[in-house]
Amino acid sequence: MDSTNGIWIFVWAQLALLKVEVFVWQMLLGKIGVKEELVKRGIQLNSSLLCILCNLGMETCNHLFVECMKTWKI
Repeated sequence: MDSTNGIWIFVWAQLALLKVEVFVWQMLLGKIGVKEELVKRGIQLNSSLLCILCNLGMETCNHLFVECMKTWKI
């Protein structure tokens, strides 16, 4: 078994509510509607691509859920 299979086994281990597992699954696949993904899908944004919480980095899944210190404070 490779390391990616271990991640999916953990995601679907029924340790959380199904909606939380689905959200984590979408986040790991990069399918959450953060600004970076919306632009990739051709959706024009009227605002900056910077994180809405901290305005320090581009709003990506990784930034919003891992790197952004404002998210951790919330």
